[in-house]
Amino acid sequence: VLDEADTMMDRGFGPEVDQILTAVRNKANPARCILVSATMTKQVESLVHSKFPKLRRIQTSTLHKGVSGSKHSFLPAQAGADKLGILSQLVESDMARKDKTVVFCNTLNSCRAVEHYLREGDIDTVCYHGDIPVDERKIAISKFAGVHKDSNDISYVLVATDLAARG
Repeated sequence: VLDEADTMMDRGFGPEVDQILTAVRNKANPARCILVSATMTKQVESLVHSKFPKLRRIQTSTLHKGVSGSKHSFLPAQAGADKLGILSQLVESDMARKDKTVVFCNTLNSCRAVEHYLREGDIDTVCYHGDIPVDERKIAISKFAGVHKDSNDISYVLVATDLAARG
């Protein structure tokens, strides 16, 4: 199963996706392959048709549903606005209510920058992205979930890349 195939292609992982699909297709007993994508870009569709000409396409509008009880906040920020300052105010407001907050960033570098900025402002955060070793990611999630072995070691803010967050 390759989830978010369109995002992987858009982020430059096309050769790796192609390598995986080629290996699956060329096995003596080919395995089943499932590509999951919210949007099917021309690049992904071209790859799929070239590697799997007999692939069946299944579409649904009900695959992803919102998480019950979650609140999504989107604030437009004009060019040149202090986006990190705005984020800091939002996070501090959530923390005052003991609400947990997930901040999604679209690149690994922006994820690191946001976490650094919030920590510099004395906001305890945990970070979750692909460059963090798996054991450290598990610790970060346990701290955010409030199930860490040290029950006082809770982080109310999780900063994650959107690609990592999809997993």
